[in-house]
Amino acid sequence: MTNGMLSQTPRTGRESSSPTRESPTYAITADGKTVVITRDGVEKRCRLSEAATMARLSFDGGALIVSESSYLGVETLHACQGKKIDPVHIPEAAGVLGDVNIERNLYVAMTLVSTQPWSYVATVARLGSTANLVDLPGAYSYAKPEEVLAEESFAYSAIQGPFAKISPDGRYVAPDGDISCDADAYVGVWDITNKERVIVDQTQTTAEHECDALFGKKSD
Repeated sequence: MTNGMLSQTPRTGRESSSPTRESPTYAITADGKTVVITRDGVEKRCRLSEAATMARLSFDGGALIVSESSYLGVETLHACQGKKIDPVHIPEAAGVLGDVNIERNLYVAMTLVSTQPWSYVATVARLGSTANLVDLPGAYSYAKPEEVLAEESFAYSAIQGPFAKISPDGRYVAPDGDISCDADAYVGVWDITNKERVIVDQTQTTAEHECDALFGKKSD
């Protein structure tokens, strides 16, 4: 928090193709009612219709997560013209918002299973829906008994991170924020299309490189 504001700077290269122009930073005023966008020393303020509690960019940089259940499109923020902006909410039943990819119509949310220790299961769904797109260990399902959900749950911090990640192309998810395709990793990386875990069975260095690459380059 600086000057009473919560802020975050996006990854370079996502907001502008110009190497000489600074990437914007996003901050929430102390009362949570305004997003402050700063770029090249110039501030732009966008008022919100409801108070925000955080300012965290989605993994792809296309959204600003402003609470445990809501987000704002970065393009919407940059286009604000004085009118109050309404944050977009995921369904209440989905849980705590981990990441959102507006372009690919996806979000990841966490459902709390236990507080001793704090552990969660994940929902990967289309925006506006709570239907889980995957059925893997660590994924939430109404059909799973509580004891199974507890057994499959994983550690996660909705405050400190690492935070859930959706690949820019919308195919892969790292629910606990750890991009690892190692066979021993839990919960690992999920392939939404094939509805399976991604396991790279090679040397550790090569496996890490290939796994990171799934989240590093946008494919059309």
